[in-house]
Amino acid sequence: IDLEGVSQIDPAVVQAQLKLSPGAPFRITDFVSDRAAVASLYRRRGFRDVEVEASVVGDGEGGAYRAEFVVREGQEAIIGEVRVAGNRRTRERVVRREVALSSGEPLTTESVNETQRRLYELGIFRSADVVIEEPADDSQATQDIVIDVTEVPVATLDYGFRYTTDGLAEVVAEVRTPNLFGSGQRTGFRTLVGSEQRIFRFLYNTPYIFPLKINTNFFVERAINRETPTADEDFFPFTDRIWTFTAQQGRPLLPGLDLQWSYSFKRTETELDPDEFDPEGQLFSVDRGILTGSLIGDFRNGVVNPKSGTFWSLSFQGAPKVLGSELTFVKMYAQVYTFVPLGRGIVWAGGYRVGVANSFGQRLVEDDRFQAGGPNSVRGFAQGSLGPFDPILQRTLGGAATLVFNQEVRFPIAWRLEGVGFFDAGNAFETPSDMRLSDLRQNWGAGIRLALPFGLLRFDWARVISLREGEDPWQFIFSLGHAF
Repeated sequence: IDLEGVSQIDPAVVQAQLKLSPGAPFRITDFVSDRAAVASLYRRRGFRDVEVEASVVGDGEGGAYRAEFVVREGQEAIIGEVRVAGNRRTRERVVRREVALSSGEPLTTESVNETQRRLYELGIFRSADVVIEEPADDSQATQDIVIDVTEVPVATLDYGFRYTTDGLAEVVAEVRTPNLFGSGQRTGFRTLVGSEQRIFRFLYNTPYIFPLKINTNFFVERAINRETPTADEDFFPFTDRIWTFTAQQGRPLLPGLDLQWSYSFKRTETELDPDEFDPEGQLFSVDRGILTGSLIGDFRNGVVNPKSGTFWSLSFQGAPKVLGSELTFVKMYAQVYTFVPLGRGIVWAGGYRVGVANSFGQRLVEDDRFQAGGPNSVRGFAQGSLGPFDPILQRTLGGAATLVFNQEVRFPIAWRLEGVGFFDAGNAFETPSDMRLSDLRQNWGAGIRLALPFGLLRFDWARVISLREGEDPWQFIFSLGHAF
């Protein structure tokens, strides 16, 4: 292998890019790849006008070829002045702390791409472009950079109304300020008022803690939920009043790999209806302090409609007394989603979820129990309807363990339409020792996906396998996005 014209980069570094090596078999695919790899190395180092010529000498009769690479390096581009434009409300330092381009350093594609990625991650810009200005003189090596940003609106208001077939009506409103005082910090207030519940939530987010880039969220939530028995249920009406405070942080470890951790304190006060139970009513309260850690790997080629790749997460929770929890428990939850292209636009998607908890002889409250069944779980059953049956509330409350498996074959139909055939199996169990594959409830079904600019519309029809008394054989599902 001959390398000619290599002077401004260490020849050993260039040599390390090559797949071909002396004494190894000569493959034309490696030869073509090596030429591109050398050019790419130079462009990443700031040699934007590099040219690489490659040729092969010899006919192979003697058992050997000579690969020749001639490099015309051109002039290395050096960063001159870096300016910021388009930031009408955003403070300039907020933009500059995300810029991976420094005056006097080589102008590389990595630094340009990294700058754009960081700016978009802030969530305060509609667009963020790195504009490289051409020098006035061709002999001039330095090139000025303009960071041109377009800001999102000062505030947004979302609102909506929903009504379910069991008579539940809710009004939802949310106000968000994505760039508070031009600092890159976000605040939001969300309220949900319905016939059975009221929720008020305040959010504060900052991408930095002093000089450290650690995305941090604080949530404060007040929820009031009223449980009233239906005609076929037999329990006393009661009302839950819940205060929740959550502090959550996250930090990327590697591309596609994130670490998240949080602490949440939740106080639940349960009041039995005084008109039905006791003239003075009865009030019970319980505190839970929960510490959570999660490792998340996202290697899909898309978020809305992935065609290949893998997504996985592993979460651990603990509620020790030292953190203010009256109910102590530990939990583990793992999920893996795989997407395998089969050709002609067909994708085989698989989902695998398992969760176990140990509450040390105490019974987990409903919010801490694993749920199974519903549009994003086992689709032949209603939301959270699988698992142990509570004789007091006359419904299922989930369990201390769960297993859910999903298999889908996704295929194109026409235009923006896709078809899906699926099989689901899963259940929730009272304790981890109760987990049995033979106890998994199953369904099969088919669906249609309509890809629109604002998202993916989902229509699924699921049929229960081994139907039991009182169960509906079919479930129709309309939702946004894939089931997993």
